[in-house]
Amino acid sequence: INSSSNNNNDDDNKSNQMIKKVKQDNSAFTIADGLVQRLLTKVLFSRVNFRSVVGEEEEEEYGDDKAEGGDDDNDDDDGDESSWSQVQGLEIPRELQPLVQSTKSEMESLALQYLSSESNDDDDESKSNKHNNNNNYEHLTVFIDPIDGTREFSSGKGEQCSVCIGFANEFGKAVAGVVYRPIPLSLSSPSTKYKYPTWVAGAKDEGYAVCDFGLEEEEGEEEGAVVSVSSSSGITSDGMIGGGLLTSNGSISPFVSSLIDELGFERVKSGGAGNKMMMLLQNSITGNKFDDVDTFNNGVDNGKSSSVLYIQDRGVSRWDTCAAEACLESYGGKLVKLTHFLDNMETSTTTTTTMKEEGGQQQQQQCNTNHPKEYYTYLASRTNLDFIPGSATLTKYNCRDAATINDGDMQPDPRAMSVEDVKPYSNLCGLVAVGREWNTVEGITKIEEAMRRAAGKNLPSFD
Repeated sequence: INSSSNNNNDDDNKSNQMIKKVKQDNSAFTIADGLVQRLLTKVLFSRVNFRSVVGEEEEEEYGDDKAEGGDDDNDDDDGDESSWSQVQGLEIPRELQPLVQSTKSEMESLALQYLSSESNDDDDESKSNKHNNNNNYEHLTVFIDPIDGTREFSSGKGEQCSVCIGFANEFGKAVAGVVYRPIPLSLSSPSTKYKYPTWVAGAKDEGYAVCDFGLEEEEGEEEGAVVSVSSSSGITSDGMIGGGLLTSNGSISPFVSSLIDELGFERVKSGGAGNKMMMLLQNSITGNKFDDVDTFNNGVDNGKSSSVLYIQDRGVSRWDTCAAEACLESYGGKLVKLTHFLDNMETSTTTTTTMKEEGGQQQQQQCNTNHPKEYYTYLASRTNLDFIPGSATLTKYNCRDAATINDGDMQPDPRAMSVEDVKPYSNLCGLVAVGREWNTVEGITKIEEAMRRAAGKNLPSFD
């Protein structure tokens, strides 16, 4: 699919139009987005009674009749094999259909083996254990980004895309996640050390944190060695020689540009929130060393200690950050709202908020110390649970009805004054992501001071 979406001649461009399209908000969609989400929600997770499953590529389907992005049935009939020949109106190329069917069969086997109590090969005790495990999932909300970095995936930069699966508890706090980069960097940079797909998974409360960054083995190391939280060395924020601020491949706001200057960092361009989190985490736990963008992106160790941060004031969405937040925390880092720093928001021990959750029912949700205001809320909802009136700028990416945003007609920097103006899963408060070497009182203070100086020159866009 990746190679199919990167062709450039006229005949291939015609085929290209058949496997990807542009959504209402001008973001990209490919058959890979739809297929990965369908395989996860309709096959792998079909035997698990989660509280809710929220996937990026379902949002446009449901409109206002359902909790947007929820796991209600859609137009695809899982029992009809012909439904797997197309996705959201796009035909799956014939040459890819055998791969789709074989992957579907493998995931069905995985679901039956690990997530079902119905296997005929299990004894009564095994069935009982699986049933109990399934019951443990009932309070979890799953956030899925099937292809995080679709634009990169469909434009020759597939090594920057990832599959993000995050799990949040009943309070909406991210507690576990998996981020998987399926395309080795070596496909686009043959000289690099990254030779196969990479991934990270973590659940802080369970003491679980493992990753594989796909580096070629050094002498005496096993190929594909997995790094665990207990073996990660990390580095400290003292004595850093330079550093990099991870940004999108596109334009950045004046605030982020000022922040780069205040930190004395270089700009490191890359796509996808999940990918940037993995770049940050790799640097954090393995002590990756670089002194320029090219050597960092190509995994070249030049012997200089440095640091990487991921801070932005422009919006991503809950499915982009749920898994990343959980993975970072499992390795001692954190991902929080940018507004937490700039507004000096105080976290309370108990906050009561009114939330429209699954089915549109009004519920009083009690949030405890595990989910203070600094974190985004990961729950299925009709409205944005972290909305701050007048804080965010309306754009075609965060506006609930992107068709109403006309660049030629709208007033400069229109502010979102009503929660009904914005999409329920847009991250409107910016983000700050750090590794454990910065997650200290001293490290956070340094970052906060730099951000306040940058904001004194250019306020965050929050768009």
